[in-house]
Parts: sequence; C-alpha cells; structure tokens
Amino acid sequence: MVKWKEQANGLLLLFVLSFGFLNSLQAQEPVFSALTEDDGLPTNTVYDVLLGSDGYKWFGTAKGLVRYDGRTFETFRAEGMKGSSCTDLIEAYDRIWCVNFARQIFYFENDTLHELHSWDGITKSGVLDIAFNLERNQLVVGCGEGVFQLDVRSDKWQQLTEQADSTNFLWNVALHKGSVVALSPNGMIISTIDSLQRISFAEPRFAQCIQVVNDRLLVAFVDANNWFEWNGKNLVETALSIAIPRDGKSKYDLLKHDENGQTWLSKRDGLYFIDSQNPNPRTSPW
Repeated sequence: MVKWKEQANGLLLLFVLSFGFLNSLQAQEPVFSALTEDDGLPTNTVYDVLLGSDGYKWFGTAKGLVRYDGRTFETFRAEGMKGSSCTDLIEAYDRIWCVNFARQIFYFENDTLHELHSWDGITKSGVLDIAFNLERNQLVVGCGEGVFQLDVRSDKWQQLTEQADSTNFLWNVALHKGSVVALSPNGMIISTIDSLQRISFAEPRFAQCIQVVNDRLLVAFVDANNWFEWNGKNLVETALSIAIPRDGKSKYDLLKHDENGQTWLSKRDGLYFIDSQNPNPRTSPW
C-alpha cells in the first residue's frame, strides 16, 4: 500500500486510492464509524492498518504494533526497540513486518515482535519504507541513503542505488511487474535483475508517494489532484482522484483503502473506517 511520511513530527501521511465511494465524496461527506482509546485502542495515533491472513486487523501506532480481533486490542513491542512507534505494515513469509521512526525493522513471529538485527538502521537517515519481492526472496528497503535489498535466504544486504542517488529524505519503494521501483522527491529508479533505469521528473514537482494498483504504477505529487501513471516512458496524469478529506490533509495521519473495501482514516482523536460499498453504514463492519 502507499505511504507519505514526515520525520520532523513523527507524522505519517498516506495518500491512497479509494475506489467505489470517490464519486459520492463530491456530493456528500461519508459517515465514518470510529475506534478510539475509549474502545480500548492503546492510542488514537495510528500510522498504518493491515488486514492479516490470520483474520486479525493489525495497527501500526505510536505505542507499538497492535492486534485487534474485533473485540480486544493487544499491543506488542520488541526488545531493544527505540521509542514505541510502529508503521509500514507488510505481511510476508507468515510474518507481520513493520518499521519505526528510529529506522529499525521488526517482524512478528510466535506471538513476539523481533528486531531484524542484520539491518543497520543507526547509520541511515530519513524514514524507512519497505516492500517484499517474494519471487526473488528479497526484502527491499528505502531510506535517505538510497535503496537496499536483503536476500532472505543468505541474509546478505546489497545496495541498489549509488551514493549520488542519496536524497537524505526518503526513497518510497514498491514492486511492479517483477521490478523494484523506488521513488524519490525528484525522480524514480527502476531496478531489474540485469538493469537499473533512472528517471528524472521534467517538471520541478515534489513526488510524495508511489502505489501499484492492478498492475498500474501510480505516482502522487504534492498539490496534485489526480494520480499520475508510468506508462514505461512517461508519467501521464489519470482521472483517478487522490482522496483527501475536505477539512484539510494536515489533520490526518492516515488515509488508506484496504483489501476488504474499507477506507481507514486516522486523526488525533481516533481511528475511523467506512465500507466503500456502503458509504453510510448504520452498523460497524465488525
């Protein structure tokens, strides 16, 4: 899923496509149900949401990794974890993976959150973004110094980018048709097994996130209303709107569309969700 992160205040903005209910936003504001600290959520600051294959909802929060079974919340932190933030949730190899703002990588296994010690986050800058290339058994990591990949079988790291590619900010990473795609504020790198392609954006625009939807490689720019699609040669503006709440994007930590058609919205007063197929629900999706 797509992610925008801002290290200065620990705020994470994820601008992600919403599908069925986008047209209805033009006519009326959707009605969200809520989960807050009053419901047992350990904190109202939620950075990411993942629907696990185990049937649990997983939340990356300011107080750790949270597992939700529809009734109760359980919070997990790892030994040696610097701070308690948790974001960028991914499921791979029967594990839930996440990162924190101290640039550590963690995985959840056997009911315990563990740190991935082979990753040296202390020497890195910016904020981490991770993705998995399951066909090649690789973990891909983007940070201020560039893009790195871990061969899961050999536990060996390789840097895909060069020192000149460093942004000291963030490389947003995704997988598209067997290639690793890394987005920086001013360009993209597309890495295959035998080639590395660098694309610089012609216009002086600041790219904020990348997303793959139905094999379409989409890029969002700051202040743009619609997503842009990479067609193999150029970025072309699409008619797909970037779903931004009308009362101001700066008030939101998360805007995400999940696999079940629910849209998740996180504000400092709690976590909200809406079923895109039923934009005005009378009952909770649970």
